[in-house]
Amino acid sequence: MPEANISIVIPVYNVRSEYLDECCKSLCTQTLPNAEYIFVFDGVQKELFNICNKYQQEDSRFKITSIPHSGVSSARNFGISQAAGQYILFVDADDHITEPTALAQIYGFCIITKCEVLLHSWAETEQTKIHNYLKDNIQALSPSQKEAILKNLLFCKNTDFSGAPWAKVFHRNFLLQNNIFFKDNCPIGQDRVFNYEALHKAKKISYLKEALYAYRISTTSSTQKFRANGLLDLLPYIEELQSLSSNKFPELIGRETLEMFYRSWDTCYMNKQNDAPFHSRMKQLLSIVKSERFQRLISNIDTYGLSNLAKIEASLLQKHLYFWIILHGIKHLY
Repeated sequence: MPEANISIVIPVYNVRSEYLDECCKSLCTQTLPNAEYIFVFDGVQKELFNICNKYQQEDSRFKITSIPHSGVSSARNFGISQAAGQYILFVDADDHITEPTALAQIYGFCIITKCEVLLHSWAETEQTKIHNYLKDNIQALSPSQKEAILKNLLFCKNTDFSGAPWAKVFHRNFLLQNNIFFKDNCPIGQDRVFNYEALHKAKKISYLKEALYAYRISTTSSTQKFRANGLLDLLPYIEELQSLSSNKFPELIGRETLEMFYRSWDTCYMNKQNDAPFHSRMKQLLSIVKSERFQRLISNIDTYGLSNLAKIEASLLQKHLYFWIILHGIKHLY
C-alpha cells in the first residue's frame, strides 16, 4: 500500500454521538483522496463504534481500531504507531474539520514549505470567533516567532494559539526520528508537553492562516474535573516543560506553577466532591507547597498582570510563609 499523504488520529471516548457523527461527516467530505482516518477507541463503546463503522462502509479512508481504556495519550500514541501518512494531525472526536478542501490545503502547503511542523488558524464551533495567531501565511517562522510560541506553551498569554495538538500538522518521520510521543506520566498537560517538544526540536515551522479546524468548548475537560491528588496531579507537566526548556524561562515556569496552585483550590481542596476533613486537605496542600520540588518551580515568577494580592501571595510562597493559606481555606468554607 502506498504511503498516505495525511493520517488523522482521532481518539474516541465518551463523546456525544451527534458530535462524533459531525466529525465523521467532515472527514468524509474531504477532497484529498490519499488520506487515512484512524479512529482509536479507548475502550469498548458500541454505539460510537457503530457510527464510525457506518462511515467506514462508505469511505475506505476510515480505519477503526481499539485499545484497552488507558487514556487519551495512549490512544494518540497508538494512532501515531499505526499511521502511514507523510504527515500526521490530530482531531478530537467532538470537533470537526471546517471545509472539504482543508486537508488538500494543508498537504499542499506542507509540500511547498517542506516543514516539519505546520500550524494553522482555528475557529470555535459555538461562536463565530476565529483564532489567528499570525495574520499571514509564513513558509518558515523566524527564531523570535518560534520562541514566542514556546513561551506561550510555558504560560499562555495569547489564547489565539492553542496548546492542544489539533490545528497542528507533524511530519511523521520527524516525530518518529525524535521519539516524540505523548507523556503518560502527566495526568494533565500532555498536549502542551508534546507540542513544546515538537516545536522546540523542529528546524522548520510553517503557518497557514486559514481556519481549518472547529473546536467545541467543553465544560468537562480533564483540567476541570475533581482531582483527589490535587496539586500533585498538576505539577508533572510543568516539570516536563521545565526540563525540555532547560529552565530557560524560569519566570514563566513559576507563573504557570502559581496558576496551578490556585486552580488546585477549585479542582481539589475546596471542591464540593472532596469529602476529606478540612485539616487533612490543608495538610496535603501545605506538604506540597513546602516541598523542595514546588519551591524550585516557583523560584522565579512573572507577576505581570497579577493583582496586588496575588503578587503578595506569590512573594509569601517564595519566602516560605504559609499562614495565609489556612486563612484562604477557611474563607472558602463560608
